[in-house]
Amino acid sequence: MDVVQRLLSQWTRCEIRVQLPDGQQVVTVRVRQNDTIKRIRLYLVRQGVTSWKMNFTYKGRHLGENETLEGNNISTGAVLVLVKIDEMKI
Repeated sequence: MDVVQRLLSQWTRCEIRVQLPDGQQVVTVRVRQNDTIKRIRLYLVRQGVTSWKMNFTYKGRHLGENETLEGNNISTGAVLVLVKIDEMKI
């Protein structure tokens, strides 16, 4: 059964939200659990949201480009925050 659930999670879509740096606009994105942060970034660029000099964070943690949603326990209803690189605390 675990194998079936993993296969379904690769094809089942869920909705997450991305909060833009201005803090006011939130974009809803339909994704798969095995999507990477890079894929989400590309989707936003196609929607007109320039995000190349920004990093994604989830619950205060920086997300790398090749990390998946599933690997970070990000599921439907989650909110990713885009933060300008120069504003990030190192």
